[in-house]
Amino acid sequence: MDDKDKQIEDLSNIVGEQNKIIEATDKAFDTMFEHLQKILKTITHVNDILGFTDRYNNIKMLIKKYGWKYVCQGFHPDNNPDDPGAFQMFELCKYIHEDMKRKGEV
Repeated sequence: MDDKDKQIEDLSNIVGEQNKIIEATDKAFDTMFEHLQKILKTITHVNDILGFTDRYNNIKMLIKKYGWKYVCQGFHPDNNPDDPGAFQMFELCKYIHEDMKRKGEV
């Protein structure tokens, strides 16, 4: 076996090893993707059980129907000083509005 044949064999071995690494990486990514899909399903299920999805959709509908300023005023803590949950609702509305703007829905 001369030098050229040895170099070709060495390169072939290197390529074979790289292909094994790529295959292992692909399998790892596939496994991670499957786990992420399961996590997303679980989160979606929990959100549905707790009513977060319905609340999100209802606030989104209010923003589309009446506009951000109207919804903002309705949940603003300054307009609801006796309501301890007003600030959280206002922040939730603000988040939903920003999400809608990011998605181009407003």
